[in-house]
Amino acid sequence: MGACALLAGAGWAEEVMPKLKELRLEALAPAAGEVVLRFPDGRLEAIDLGMEVAGYEAVLTKVLGDHAVFTVELDGEQRVVWMYRATEPGKPGRLRMVRLDAPDLPEPPSPVVTAPSPPPPSSRHPLSEPLRR
Repeated sequence: MGACALLAGAGWAEEVMPKLKELRLEALAPAAGEVVLRFPDGRLEAIDLGMEVAGYEAVLTKVLGDHAVFTVELDGEQRVVWMYRATEPGKPGRLRMVRLDAPDLPEPPSPVVTAPSPPPPSSRHPLSEPLRR
């Protein structure tokens, strides 16, 4: 799979974002694989992993401690949206979009780590001599 890239202001985002911004992430349960969303009409709905959010064409794919991950498809392209809980009462949470089909990025060079060389063996070890009084 190609690398992931955060998107800001892409054309598809203008269509998907306003609709998803209507939803408010109220609770996250990573261990249960569940989130609770508040819809514009005020109703709350629990969404389990793999479920589609009715009317939003977004499928819940992952629940983490600080955000939920939804997959959406637009014009045949799969996109990922990270939805965070709101930081202010009555306001929607932050949304981040990730494009899964970004071109592969070259692997960064791994740093070469060398261990310090051990000291040369010594025939005299400080504990090998008898203690002097």
